[in-house]
Amino acid sequence: MERVLIVAKTYMQTGVCIGGLTRETNKSVRLLAVNGSHQSTDTSLDVGQVWDM
Repeated sequence: MERVLIVAKTYMQTGVCIGGLTRETNKSVRLLAVNGSHQSTDTSLDVGQVWDM
């Protein structure tokens, strides 16, 4: 499990693109929905939150 800091939330036509950085390695990641698509517009993910992934 890795801790991810959410650094960006971009609204798109088909949902929301969530960008983050892993806390341990500072690797850039995109947080997708379970089916591999963008997050829905009502996602609870928000900039500044830290999640265990």
